[in-house]
Amino acid sequence: LEIRTAMIEKYILPQEFGERLKKAIFQVSDSDNEERAIESLIEGVANSCRREPKDALAVLFDCCSTDEGTADPGALVDLCYSLSIAADLLVSKHADEKRIKSFAKDAPRLDGLKTSLSEIATDNEGGLLTKINFIDWGTTTVPFIHSCLRTFIHNLIFHGKSTKSKEQTYVHPELLDSSDIFTYANASLLFTIVCMAPNMGGKWRRLFTTKMEETPANCLQGAVSYHVGPSVFVIETTSGAVIGGCVESMWKVCYFLFQLEPSASIYQSARFKSNGNFFINHNEKYVSESGEVGGFGFYEDDDSTKWNTSHVFFSRSLDVCIASFFDVNPASIKVFEIWGFGDDLYD
Repeated sequence: LEIRTAMIEKYILPQEFGERLKKAIFQVSDSDNEERAIESLIEGVANSCRREPKDALAVLFDCCSTDEGTADPGALVDLCYSLSIAADLLVSKHADEKRIKSFAKDAPRLDGLKTSLSEIATDNEGGLLTKINFIDWGTTTVPFIHSCLRTFIHNLIFHGKSTKSKEQTYVHPELLDSSDIFTYANASLLFTIVCMAPNMGGKWRRLFTTKMEETPANCLQGAVSYHVGPSVFVIETTSGAVIGGCVESMWKVCYFLFQLEPSASIYQSARFKSNGNFFINHNEKYVSESGEVGGFGFYEDDDSTKWNTSHVFFSRSLDVCIASFFDVNPASIKVFEIWGFGDDLYD
């Protein structure tokens, strides 16, 4: 484990990360005695992997911050991704030097996350972030990104063997089928989705894709009807935007909507936090220049405001879609895919 950890620090993690992490979680002064030093260490580890998400986010920020208390958005996103890879390699059965070096060589661009975080950087800080900026983004836009640090610290200390809650653990998705959206060039998209909610990792089975079906509407209905468990629908438009949603087994409700490109963000029902409401799936019609277009519409169950809050609509023919977070609607669909995941997924 010591040799593996050294290789991970050399090839995967940012330069001097070890010293920065030690400083962030082991905050002691020269006057502190041994007992106080131990208490500080325990406190720092707890903040990293056992307490509130904002505590882990604060540690992440401190690992990238300057003496002025600001940090570069790109460096923060890169660190989170590096930690997710490092956490997996720490407990992987196959993690020799060649494999570890391959991750460093093939690191994705993470444009959607970097754009999203850069958008909240204050102008008077030259595009840099404050800790409050980062914590706010990490708890609202990608509310599970803190799990990268939590899982890394946990695997570093316990080597993945203790009884840690699955809901707090970052797990990479494993695609069991090919994808025209989650390609080698778009490797960061899966990482972005997992950073949005717990229990999104593990094995993913492709249930549907427009690239292989001649009758999309009928095949889509069949994919939804026979799959047991949650699923994710993902749409790539001809302009390069990537959006989607996480839905329950029969597609009656959508737990959350998301955008991955050009700027990453999760969209929950405005009333979700107060009473657990989700987006409802309705048979909808969109009035286009060529007439009415029937399709699926995910929005809050309130007809008076349904198109004024977060929503996604796509036609039954799967050629056009509408989203509240698009600048221009409707958009033409390039690829539409559905992926099933969860404990009930068959291999």
